[in-house]
Amino acid sequence: MNLNHLRYFVALAKLEHYTLAAEKLMITQPSLTHAITQMESELGIKLFERNGRNSVLTKCGKDFLRDVELSLSCLDKGIDRMKYTASGEGKVDFAFLRSLGSDLAPVFIGGYMKNNPEKHIKFNCFPGMTTDLLKGLKERKYDMVLCSKPPSVKFRDISFTNISRQELVIITPPNNPLAEMTEVGLREAASYPFVAYSEKTALRTIIDGLFYRQAKEPNIAYEVEDDISVAGFVSHGLGIAIVPNLPILREFDVRVKK
Repeated sequence: MNLNHLRYFVALAKLEHYTLAAEKLMITQPSLTHAITQMESELGIKLFERNGRNSVLTKCGKDFLRDVELSLSCLDKGIDRMKYTASGEGKVDFAFLRSLGSDLAPVFIGGYMKNNPEKHIKFNCFPGMTTDLLKGLKERKYDMVLCSKPPSVKFRDISFTNISRQELVIITPPNNPLAEMTEVGLREAASYPFVAYSEKTALRTIIDGLFYRQAKEPNIAYEVEDDISVAGFVSHGLGIAIVPNLPILREFDVRVKK
């Protein structure tokens, strides 16, 4: 039994006539008869019975028809989706850093849709952290991600393209001694309680590398996962931090230093 046989079966079930079904399927009547006979032999049941000049479904044939139509419908929908995707349309599973959800990610999607109005694309969006995003990409969960580029050999098999650069700055509470300075060096910053990113983030690796090159180790008091939490902790006087210079920092009571 093969896929063609199932389609032959549905056609004959609808038309109830071998000659008419064969003409619709554009095959010979003996080929149709052979296919149905082979199916009945494989299933061990009679699918059709004679009713005058017509061939009608048996009770078992009616039950089987429901299953076959459901299966072929699911298969045809899947085929249509793949053809739709191959034509440059369909859906895109798009993941990005949470901090990029307020500016870069919507600009990215909006710009694409504006420049391609003829395309019918549905973007499924998934915010997260770099490590988790890249893991999902490797597992084929996402089609593409916007994230930091980690200096890790673990992701050597992923293609990265730089589309934006972010300046790193130091943020402090308003009453911190560093708040009066125009610029803050890493050696000066290392002596203050530090709000750090989680070790799961690519930024943590980058920032640790900056301190390492200065032969200093930050005084880490807290570790959190996202930019909003880091800025929130700093604004409440729990330490200082190195963060990307994001517009969202203006919403917190912090001082931004080079």
